[in-house]
Amino acid sequence: MEGAAKLLVTDVPIFFPRTLRVSIPRALLPALLLLFAVKALAKIKFPAVRTSARNLFIGPLPRVAAAPVAVHQHEGKLAGLAAHPRPTGPAAPRPNVAPADPPILHWDDVCISDSDDDDDNVADLDDLVLDVDQVVTDDEETNCQGKKFPMEKARLIDRIWVAGDMKRKEEHQQLCKMLLAQGHTLPPFPMKVLPQATGLCVLRGDCYHRRYKTHDTSTTKSTIGFREPHLMLQFFSVCLSTSASYPVSVYGIIAVRDELQPMRNHLFNRPCRDDAVTIDKDSLILPLCSPRRGMYLLDDALVEVDLWVKEEGDGSADKQILSVYAEIEGRPGFDKIRHGQVRSGLFSLDISYILSTRSVEAVIQVFAEVDGPHHLRFAAFSSGFDHEIVLFDDKFSGTKVQFQHVVVVKAQEKLDVCLKLGQSLFWWTFQDGYVGAVRNPDDFVSKYGQFDVRVFFAPKNWHPEDFHLRTPPPQDLQVPQVNQ
Repeated sequence: MEGAAKLLVTDVPIFFPRTLRVSIPRALLPALLLLFAVKALAKIKFPAVRTSARNLFIGPLPRVAAAPVAVHQHEGKLAGLAAHPRPTGPAAPRPNVAPADPPILHWDDVCISDSDDDDDNVADLDDLVLDVDQVVTDDEETNCQGKKFPMEKARLIDRIWVAGDMKRKEEHQQLCKMLLAQGHTLPPFPMKVLPQATGLCVLRGDCYHRRYKTHDTSTTKSTIGFREPHLMLQFFSVCLSTSASYPVSVYGIIAVRDELQPMRNHLFNRPCRDDAVTIDKDSLILPLCSPRRGMYLLDDALVEVDLWVKEEGDGSADKQILSVYAEIEGRPGFDKIRHGQVRSGLFSLDISYILSTRSVEAVIQVFAEVDGPHHLRFAAFSSGFDHEIVLFDDKFSGTKVQFQHVVVVKAQEKLDVCLKLGQSLFWWTFQDGYVGAVRNPDDFVSKYGQFDVRVFFAPKNWHPEDFHLRTPPPQDLQVPQVNQ
């Protein structure tokens, strides 16, 4: 037909599994050939490839960081590891943005390459530390160790850390395969333990020390929290095991820092050696305390661990067994119990937790007056998961006990509080949206004394638009505080 565009019939075997005959306008042929050339060049492996530290996990290398997530999510099946295929194309380029003054560096800005100033034989960060007279000093308030390293070694420092992290995940994947083949349960996955210094630390960038204010050892405010449902963290248990001899007396702290206010929110708080807890083969679980407030996963969260073993004497012989920062990432796999592990030397710490979607904070208050000595055990069970949250577990020899505990509950769902006293169990049931208990135990509980259990759902009133303020508004909490 006159005026009609002429068509060229050609074979296109590149993008399709078998050769297809399609019609392509002649005017588009040069652009299509250029696209073919770019796709072909992208598959060529050059001697030096510049990429970012984040792209080591989402770019041309296998996504080994995603494998443990598929493995540990509930007695999962190893076939789930194949759900993350190896990417075949390069990562999307970052847009050109004019640097600020002073520049704020992020992971994508730290390039990793086989440059001449990087020594591939270096495997330990201690080999890169500057002499004392070479360390850069300034007035910045931080405990970041990046100033101890030369800035030109930032790329190598990231390579050392990433290589070690990938090795741990690959070893865990092989262990899971072996245990599944033998019919055993899966072990805890290795948590993302951050090194003493990253490339961003060396470059004075927005590293995790500055992001979570790790130099600040103060405790987060109890009055901070949201009334609206959010993605929240709930911890169930922390178990400490060792290949050394038992029993061992342990003291120190385990705390979580979230981005709502990156101060310590304690899970285990026994900083004094006089308050050490004894761990033996029959009881590896550390007694957890109530967090000051609910833990919100706005992006990621940091778990801070600093544990010591108490030795005989005045404390000079005490040994630090774990001193790490581990990051919890807000990646898919929500509403399922996760079992992570942190290891150092002869000791390992197993942490069980959940990322609970559309959840609110619940404050449980218990007042008890008991006749005679008894062993009291209070535990909470929230709708959506079966694991118990231990509130109180100790011998009670006085006449009164009162305590407060903060837990996570699904919005509009139920919360059960259970009391085990001797061989008897007593239950209180509460539900978000209702005032008071919707179920109380029978009158038989009065045989042991008087018990008053209260629950306040989402008692905070810090709105999401106030998040950028980093400080709570004046009127936050209407819950009466209980001395623990």
